[in-house]
Amino acid sequence: MLALALLGGGGLRAGGEPAVERRLHYSLRVWKGLRALGTTVGSVTVEHGRGSYRQRPCRLLRVRTRAGVLGLRVDATTESHFAADDGRELGFHYLRTGSRRVESRLLFLPEGIEYHKRLAPRGSREQVWERQARHRYQRGVCDMFAAFYLARVEGLAVGGPPRTMRCVADRKLWDVAFRAVGRSRVTVPAGTFDTLCLAIEPTAANDHTKPLRFRGPFALGATTRFWVDPRAKALVKLVGTAHLAIPVRAEMRLLRIDQAAAPGARGQ
Repeated sequence: MLALALLGGGGLRAGGEPAVERRLHYSLRVWKGLRALGTTVGSVTVEHGRGSYRQRPCRLLRVRTRAGVLGLRVDATTESHFAADDGRELGFHYLRTGSRRVESRLLFLPEGIEYHKRLAPRGSREQVWERQARHRYQRGVCDMFAAFYLARVEGLAVGGPPRTMRCVADRKLWDVAFRAVGRSRVTVPAGTFDTLCLAIEPTAANDHTKPLRFRGPFALGATTRFWVDPRAKALVKLVGTAHLAIPVRAEMRLLRIDQAAAPGARGQ
């Protein structure tokens, strides 16, 4: 039910088209050492609303990233789909274009959580979906983007217990503990917010013989910190190390929040 509380209720727009109810805009900056690789290297847009997935009414969380860094152009979109009735995740889709095209998906099925990647078989130019891994289905498991976004409404308190979520990322499972480590007023272009600072403590849940490097949303590592306003249900700022071709420091700052008009409201 957490996803329902996060994204709200409601039906579908005619024809099953996604109906965006809230859109949050962020700037994205990157540093290598003490040197900024551009004042603003890109943008991130977070949308949530209503839609359908495999002919089922669903709640939708969509994250769009547009960035150019280290000579690479990245345009990426992720979509997380939650059942409209009980909030469990149904599927996750990732598409990256720009310097290189990558497409993958997670299917949350009763028989297991399947990770698929779109590949071109040898000798063919046409890409087809191939299953790369399957995890045992467990209720409450979600994709990594959804876990970070859901954590902002978890009722965490400084000094209180963490909230641990089991996340699936490609072939790997992680138990990610979200802990409130401080409270502060944060000023960003969207305004000044009373925030909680959240830290993460990821633990690999797979059986592996060698240590794994944690890669969260935007390839961010385990030292990521993010500031959330529980009342506004908004991620305000995020800072962490992104493991790209080389490790770089990344920062997201909230620019503005667009709220859809209530049904029946008159437009300007």
